[in-house]
Amino acid sequence: MQQLLPNGESFEARKEVSAVRDRCVLSVDRNRVLFINEYRDQNHFDVLEHFMEKRLDRNPEKSTAAENSAITDGEILAMTSCTNRGKGKNHLLHISIMGSLEELKKKREELDQFAASYLPESRKEMGCTTT
Repeated sequence: MQQLLPNGESFEARKEVSAVRDRCVLSVDRNRVLFINEYRDQNHFDVLEHFMEKRLDRNPEKSTAAENSAITDGEILAMTSCTNRGKGKNHLLHISIMGSLEELKKKREELDQFAASYLPESRKEMGCTTT
C-alpha cells in the first residue's frame, strides 16, 4: 500500500469558500500535493462518462467511493444527490493529487479510499445531510 501524500518537514492546508465551491489545497514543504474541490447544487451527469471523454489517457474506471463516482490516475470524482438543498441538486467532490504519472498509477487505491472516507463529512459540510 502506498501513502497518499509525500513525507516532508512542513504541512499547510489553505481553504477557500464561495457560494458554489469549497476548495482546499494541501502543501507539503511548500509544494502543492492535493486539491479538494467540492461543488454545491450541480446538475446530474455520469462522472465515468465525463472521465472517458476528458481523461481517457489517465485510465478512468468506476470508483468505490459512491454510486456515481470514477477514478483516474491522480483524480477522483464523486457525485451524490443533495436533496436537502432541493430537488435535482447534487454534490460533486473532485480530488486530485500531484506526482509523476508512474506514482499516480500506484496510488489509485489510496485515493479511492481517501475519497470514500472523506465523502460523508464533505456532504455534511455542504448541507447535504441532516446529521
